Amino acid sequence: MAVAYKIMIRCPRTGKVLETGIKTSGREALNSNLWQDGKMSCCYCSQVHYFGRDAFLEMDHARDGDILWRPNA
Repeated sequence: MAVAYKIMIRCPRTGKVLETGIKTSGREALNSNLWQDGKMSCCYCSQVHYFGRDAFLEMDHARDGDILWRPNA
């Protein structure tokens, strides 16, 4: 089973943790400039949150066949 990481953010209004729906194979994803303009709709406060380097990783176990995003791959 492959180890994957979910890219997560925290809602600034409620403080609750949100999944961005993006999975990656490692920490290099957070160092990428791609996350400077990330945005998502929050299920807790119904606002749009912008994220960048404030995102963090949570370990996840990908099922066989899951596609992981890898920068420069």
